[in-house]
Amino acid sequence: MIEQLLKAKGYHQKNQLDEAYELYQQILAQEPRHTEALHLSGLIAYARQNYPLAIELIQQAIEQSPNTFHFYSNLGNVLSDMGEIEQAITAYQKCLELNPDFAEGWNNLGSVYLSQQNYVEAIPALEKAVVLQPHYLDAHQNLGSIFKQMGQWEKALFHFQQIMGLTPDDISAYLQAGTLLFRLNRWEESIQHFEKVISLEPTHWAAHL
Repeated sequence: MIEQLLKAKGYHQKNQLDEAYELYQQILAQEPRHTEALHLSGLIAYARQNYPLAIELIQQAIEQSPNTFHFYSNLGNVLSDMGEIEQAITAYQKCLELNPDFAEGWNNLGSVYLSQQNYVEAIPALEKAVVLQPHYLDAHQNLGSIFKQMGQWEKALFHFQQIMGLTPDDISAYLQAGTLLFRLNRWEESIQHFEKVISLEPTHWAAHL
């Protein structure tokens, strides 16, 4: 069964989902409570957007291993994509209760709060993510977007600058930073950022400003 599981995971990693799923099902036919096969089958159902089946399988995995934090994280992802935000929050909170140092969990929690425009809860969750993982692009993007919407230009600028430092060819980050610098009356720096956009993509609309 170990060899079968390794083969299934190999297919899964290569995105050969049909082959992986068939092997997971063969494992479950032999051992219906096999935790990994349940969880990984759930992830394939999720990838296929079969959300009810994904939830059923991941919840079965949780029943077998209730202290495995990433099971709750993946459950939260499915629930979030279904629009079941309150249930997703509960799943992410359980994940973080089990592993408070899981940066992805904090970002996911912050993201669902952001989807509700609940900035009071979103900001500390996302800030926790970047404390744990300073190079976390998604968390910086989320924080930059929140602070921009709140009119806190300096804070927003900081996070878009972090993105530029991590991904120097990210046009959207330069555009965001350029716009924020303009609002902060830092004209020369703003122009430099728009010029960077043009250097990266000469046909971009910024070239016509």
